[in-house]
Amino acid sequence: MQVMFIVSSPAFLVSGYTFPQLAMPGTIQCLGYIVPLTPFLAAWRKVVLYGGGFGDIVPELCIMILGIVIYASLMLAVLKKRFRTFEGRA
Repeated sequence: MQVMFIVSSPAFLVSGYTFPQLAMPGTIQCLGYIVPLTPFLAAWRKVVLYGGGFGDIVPELCIMILGIVIYASLMLAVLKKRFRTFEGRA
């Protein structure tokens, strides 16, 4: 629980969930887009608060898809490295 709290607290701070992202410095705003919650919240605001449609959230969807591809690639690389480590022990 403590590790999850330590990891998720900065994610909430830089994603714009607790504070407006426009009030943050530019570097923190850029780092906020690493957190998947940031583009999701931007898309959610456009749809729910402003009545936007699918065409309005395409940029956020592209960012989320790119994040999925990057995170999945990193996960596969780490898993392949771990499996190679285990194969040497067998």
